[in-house]
Amino acid sequence: LLMLLTPATLFALEPTPAPLIDFSSSLSKGTGFNYSYQGATLAAAIDIRLLDNLSFPLTLGNTVSFFPNKDTMVNYLVDGSKVKEEIVLFKKPTSNRFYFSFSHNGLDPVKQAGGYALQNQQGETVFFLPPPTVLDAGGKSGAISLEINGAGAVISVDQSFLDNAVYPLVIDPTVIGTWQLSGINNQRVVDIAFSPDFSADRSAFAATDGSGVYKTTDGGSSWQPANSGLGNLYLKSVAISPNYINDRTVFLGTLYDGIYRSTNGGTAWSHVASGFFTPSAYSLAVSPDYQNDHTVFAGVYGYFGGIYQSTDGGTTWTKVYAGMYLNILTMAVTPHYATDQLALFGFTRGLYYTTFY
Repeated sequence: LLMLLTPATLFALEPTPAPLIDFSSSLSKGTGFNYSYQGATLAAAIDIRLLDNLSFPLTLGNTVSFFPNKDTMVNYLVDGSKVKEEIVLFKKPTSNRFYFSFSHNGLDPVKQAGGYALQNQQGETVFFLPPPTVLDAGGKSGAISLEINGAGAVISVDQSFLDNAVYPLVIDPTVIGTWQLSGINNQRVVDIAFSPDFSADRSAFAATDGSGVYKTTDGGSSWQPANSGLGNLYLKSVAISPNYINDRTVFLGTLYDGIYRSTNGGTAWSHVASGFFTPSAYSLAVSPDYQNDHTVFAGVYGYFGGIYQSTDGGTTWTKVYAGMYLNILTMAVTPHYATDQLALFGFTRGLYYTTFY
């Protein structure tokens, strides 16, 4: 069984460039679409197609439907520049891996923690692909992943979920056009963080360099400023607690004003800089076991730079490994940090590897 990866949420890009979503070429190229931007400063496109089983589109009002085979239906609800997609499987597939062609017009796919960024030659993200979701008829979600490799891509669904799912089930891959985000026009977005419960709450945060932080609760269709309590709108990083569904905790790293924390999902922010000397926090990493160890790391750039650690949820900070190089740009902790205590820190001259035993 082959499956198409298609956009579930596409942002309106105003005033330019204008997005063009073309289903008509499916008549010659196969089930799928071409999604492109054409503007004075940008011309970029992605084209996503089934590798087999040519399917002609059926249009009824503002809905476009494909039927690749008797067990699969692909629906698109088109509303202006937005496309809501559903891929419906009516019975258990013969394989848990689904293959499709993926042309991206010279854009480079860069794998990130929250998905894939398709970047132009200037390093700007033109499209973003967050992790897909899958939900069965009983409301149960399953583990699912996306891998891009050259001119192809693969969606893999947990086999045990497929074995025990209540059919039909819906797979919801997403392509987001990010050249100008709806509600974040003409802003420099420096970091994005998705809620760990994104499939249910549809929430994400976007940190900007000059306009503070924006929040979406509808999967990215609209964004609103969430800056109450922020003393500095020039941000460098954003990170969300893995237990966000319960603790509603989000961290922001600023330029020259340390770190801010929200414990109510971004409604209000508090400055948490005890022991931090108010430097620029270019990167943040939250322990996967944050619910128990309350550990957060901050990578700092500048005179007071280095690596800072908090073990009380960001209330107080301590500089760790004082001999380390100052300009920390990025960082990550392992998924098993609770047991291996491993962290990696990238800086302007290389990479640090350390354990916190």
